[in-house]
Amino acid sequence: MNDDTRLKSVAWDLETIADKSVVEMLDPVEADSRLKDPVKIAADIAAKEEKRLAELGLNPYTCRICCFGYRSREAGPATMVLADEDDGAERELLRNAWVLLGIHNHFVTFNGLPFDIPVLLARSLILGVEPTVTIDRGKYVARNHVDLRNLLTNGDKFMKGRLGFFAQRILGRTLATDPGSAVQGHWDDGAEGRVKIASHCAEDVSATWDLYERLVDSGCYDL
Repeated sequence: MNDDTRLKSVAWDLETIADKSVVEMLDPVEADSRLKDPVKIAADIAAKEEKRLAELGLNPYTCRICCFGYRSREAGPATMVLADEDDGAERELLRNAWVLLGIHNHFVTFNGLPFDIPVLLARSLILGVEPTVTIDRGKYVARNHVDLRNLLTNGDKFMKGRLGFFAQRILGRTLATDPGSAVQGHWDDGAEGRVKIASHCAEDVSATWDLYERLVDSGCYDL
């Protein structure tokens, strides 16, 4: 990759929560039919509802983007955090994210092919936000995008290895913030939790960028 293209590269990452407006479209959660104690029934329903919210937050058509993080050679790491849990606020976040992406011509993600790109496109479709750029989604050939996880695992989606593992193994860096699975809980905690989400997203996108630069500089990959 030539220097001009590298100067226009940007690493980006999303954090998501459940779009709770979807819950009313779903069947009610039911307790285990074997339970008779009202307290145990209520606890079982609460646990299942919590699990369902976590799962909704991972589906492009039932999640809501709560944070967009980015880092480039010139800027960041920086984040945009959802102002309120509603369509208008997420629409504004999406528009700002696309403006940022639109001033670049090469995109770096970690697990972006199966998650971040589908989520970004699905939420933009649902909320009527027009993309400013097309991010290539090819698994083996992508002109303007590299998914570092796809690259490092040779396209094996079943191979274990989260960002934290590769950051520690290749960069010698231990990621300090909570994993992405904690995002819904942080969001529900309010303002303090949202600061934690932004910190986690910024750390992830910083590690993604540094990992990308390490791979480029190593000469081991054609980037």
